[in-house]
Amino acid sequence: MLSQKEVERLYYGLRSHINLQGDEEGQALRALSNEFILRNVNIGESLWDLDSDIGDLHYILEGTFAEYLKRGTHSFILRFYRPGKFAFSEDS
Repeated sequence: MLSQKEVERLYYGLRSHINLQGDEEGQALRALSNEFILRNVNIGESLWDLDSDIGDLHYILEGTFAEYLKRGTHSFILRFYRPGKFAFSEDS
């Protein structure tokens, strides 16, 4: 289970890329932020072998160089920088 700090980090990072329309969307995004699983990735570990079959939105893998969001069969890169800085890439 994610800590509240990790959930907040995900929520505000994702929110910076989404134009929320009202409280319902904000609550839905917060609920989505609670569904992530964070895993540390060791140097040399193959990210593509770390698959999961738990739900549709699987995990963000935090590593030295990047983070990956796995949704279904598609993988996306998420990079987390110092507090308040966030980037999203749709490169797969």
